[in-house]
Amino acid sequence: MNAKKLTDPPKKKHPKTPRLEPAKPWTDAERAERAAYEFQKAVKFLTEADKILRLRTVPNACVHSAYYAMYHCACAAILAAGGVGKLRNFPESHKHVLEHFAKITVNETGLLAETGAALNRVMGLREIADYGVNRDPSRADAEIAVQEAHNFINACRQKWTLAE
Repeated sequence: MNAKKLTDPPKKKHPKTPRLEPAKPWTDAERAERAAYEFQKAVKFLTEADKILRLRTVPNACVHSAYYAMYHCACAAILAAGGVGKLRNFPESHKHVLEHFAKITVNETGLLAETGAALNRVMGLREIADYGVNRDPSRADAEIAVQEAHNFINACRQKWTLAE
């Protein structure tokens, strides 16, 4: 008896998809433009935090806005300091923005030396505000967050001459 050998059907060939060109590092002008944009966002969030603080009724929203003011300012500072990675831009995750901001301020003195710790504290308050199940930020927490945000933005503005 002649048995045929079973084989897999022939594979379909797909045309090769062209590779994307590797992304190019940001130029100094691109970084400066994006740093200005990020700093504008920081100032907007700080203005919101100030207005919300005056309401004295929504500390969660106040802490949230104060944190995002600091976050966008940190992104602007990272760009003004030359950016990070192969693309010389800023990291996409909040955790990595905090880490890289700490790296660029590690040897600083005065008010700027405290900015990394302040950013970390306000991020903790923001996580409580947004995700906390055991407690919400108090009015005192909101006041601290807004004051920290003002100090943070002023210190960064002076160091890297950031402008709106």
